[in-house]
Amino acid sequence: MKILYISNQRLPTEKAYGIQVVKMCEAWAKLGHEVTLLAPTRRNHISEDLFVYYGIKPNFEFKKMWAPDWYLPGGLDRLAFEIKMFFSALILARWVRGQHFELIYSRDEWPLWFLSFSQKNLCFEAHKFSRARRFFYRRFHKVGVKTVVISQGLKNK
Repeated sequence: MKILYISNQRLPTEKAYGIQVVKMCEAWAKLGHEVTLLAPTRRNHISEDLFVYYGIKPNFEFKKMWAPDWYLPGGLDRLAFEIKMFFSALILARWVRGQHFELIYSRDEWPLWFLSFSQKNLCFEAHKFSRARRFFYRRFHKVGVKTVVISQGLKNK
């Protein structure tokens, strides 16, 4: 199976999500799947190669797409973060056009939301459900985006 994992985050990262994302890609590839991990460019103090940094086999492709990356001081930083996440998701989703993947997987709502208008093979990994992001979940439910949850509590929601 040809799988695309979209991570709309900085990679590599010292945060736990980075380990989880790359270990999933590595595991799928070990099972014989052709895996591509797609992420936006971000300023990063980690200069090591993704595979070296995490100590994993380079058994999948890691592709980075240019995306805007900026910060604003103080309280405006949250606004800048949301804007750059929106635009980088749009850029990542646009790259998918013309590609063929049997599964497109992400734990980030924006890329899947954009892709939900043209792709049918989407899977969202939910780590929380937020009332503020209900419009994503309604869209995902409407178009049949599969959802993976990480706890029974999330499953119940």
